[in-house]
Amino acid sequence: MPPGISDGGKLRLRGQGGPGDPAGDILLTVRVAPHPRLKRDGNNLQMSLPVTALEAVRGGPVDVPTPAGPVTLKLKPGSQNGQTLRLKGKGIAPPNAEVGDLLVTLDVRLPTATDPELTAALERLQGHENVRGELEL
Repeated sequence: MPPGISDGGKLRLRGQGGPGDPAGDILLTVRVAPHPRLKRDGNNLQMSLPVTALEAVRGGPVDVPTPAGPVTLKLKPGSQNGQTLRLKGKGIAPPNAEVGDLLVTLDVRLPTATDPELTAALERLQGHENVRGELEL
């Protein structure tokens, strides 16, 4: 299978078809199964990366799984939910074409437990910045 082949791509296996003189060709249409975490867009890959609220606020290194193995991505302090970051050259590497990128969309996860200490800390932070912005219709 050629690297980087996309869904619907065609392969010809010369001389591998039915018996005869000369042997025919086999024509295959490739179907690529969906990946549970990665979505393909041309030669780029897209993924969602769960990060904690503290990692997003503080910034710093987070590990990102890639098809070639994990890489470290440095988050800037104040990273936002839904923000997309680009890992250059970590996408699909087809022959005779430019290597794609891995687009990582941050999925900031908030704690689900109602811890009084956590609630108090968030209430203290609420006054530091207008996180809701202007709400106009």
